[in-house]
Amino acid sequence: MRKPAFPFIPLPFLGLYRHGFQKTKQNDLRFRENAHLISGSLEKQAKKNGKKPLLTSFSIYNLARNNTFDYSKAVNELGYKTRSYEQTLRDEVVWLRSEGKINNHSQKLAS
Repeated sequence: MRKPAFPFIPLPFLGLYRHGFQKTKQNDLRFRENAHLISGSLEKQAKKNGKKPLLTSFSIYNLARNNTFDYSKAVNELGYKTRSYEQTLRDEVVWLRSEGKINNHSQKLAS
């Protein structure tokens, strides 16, 4: 039997929210605990192999955080306005090209 290129770790909980698993604080806590267990295992295995882990405890922490911010003060005091993702990505492509980080093969994105 051929050995897989990546470590096989069963991840039964990843699709649970999409498949009718009721989202509650208790289930959310279980989900995070399982993710932390798996990330810890991947970190140890990566350290043994001298490779980067696919998932880290820090990445789980960042994914689980509430990243909702109130920008009403910036709107009121500075006149801040949000931009579309499309415009933001176009500007990013233009900047990356000007810095020499990407080549001109992606002409469609910035036009």
